[in-house]
Amino acid sequence: MALFDPTPEAQTSDYTPAVWPEPVRLVPRKPLDPLGTVLIPPAERQPAVAAPAPFPFPFPPPVDATAAPLPPPSPVAAAAPRRRLALPRGGEARRRQLVERIRTPLRICHRIAVVGGGGAGVAAVLGGVLAEHRADGVIVLDPSGPGAGDVRNGRLLLRSLPAGSDYRGALAEAVGQFPVVLTDATGAPELASAADQVLICEPASADGARDASAHLDRLGPAAVLLFTPAPPGQRAVPGAQLVSHFTPRCRAALTLATPASLRPRDRHGYLEAAALIGDTMAGRHPA
Repeated sequence: MALFDPTPEAQTSDYTPAVWPEPVRLVPRKPLDPLGTVLIPPAERQPAVAAPAPFPFPFPPPVDATAAPLPPPSPVAAAAPRRRLALPRGGEARRRQLVERIRTPLRICHRIAVVGGGGAGVAAVLGGVLAEHRADGVIVLDPSGPGAGDVRNGRLLLRSLPAGSDYRGALAEAVGQFPVVLTDATGAPELASAADQVLICEPASADGARDASAHLDRLGPAAVLLFTPAPPGQRAVPGAQLVSHFTPRCRAALTLATPASLRPRDRHGYLEAAALIGDTMAGRHPA
């Protein structure tokens, strides 16, 4: 049922498909990227072609085969040696290896004793080297010190014990407070029997070699032998000769500088001695 339209145009015209408006053709839009700009299809992109750069200088003239060849280089220039780049000889790598051995972790207190006539001040220097490279505290007991008193330097504590003190009691107290205990047993040789490792330090002289041999006979081959320069008035023996002679009889033999005249370049020997101490620390467990 058609609805009645009262307008005269509706009554006189018939709205048929023949008079419908022409449809509008839809043109597809180009895709957009997330920022809203029109993306260029790959087919429409024009490859960028760089213009050839002008030659910076004119071409060389053609080679004349009839021209005389160039003269050979002079003998002096041909024989000149090439300069080589100077590289380190592994000194820093060797130092890092020694420091890693010094930093051996501890599971129980470690006691070191330094005995011998040439060990005055050696324990204090070794204690400083250990405290410099380790993370735990180090104490050095000096029974031959000038008097009672403590001197602290970072993780290092130097404790002087006057003559007649209870050395055994002082050692037991230090063991309960510090992981690493060094004892300068030059004035108290009885403390060497309570140590976990012993360093024998003697002067590089004929008398020092004789005393070092006697110490090795008493302490055994596990000791470390250190030689300091011979004092005035004693017949000196070359350190290399002493090291080669005593190395088969002990764990290691080294030459050290005198602590009183220690220079920065002389600290390498003490670094090696501290590394030997670190080697003995490995694998120690509580009893």
